[in-house]
Amino acid sequence: MPEPTFTKGQRVYHRQLKRFGTYVEKSWTSGESIVDFDTDDDYEDCLRITTAQLVPAEEAGR
Repeated sequence: MPEPTFTKGQRVYHRQLKRFGTYVEKSWTSGESIVDFDTDDDYEDCLRITTAQLVPAEEAGR
């Protein structure tokens, strides 16, 4: 199955973490991406996560 592709700044949803965020870039590791997840305190929460777990935020209802 082909890896989903996203563009910088696109709103995404992580299915396993159940969190929304903003796509930053593809990681240097195959199959992973960097996402800046939303936080209540405006703290930057960038994580390297599995790209296959991401869907566009619109598909998750936001």
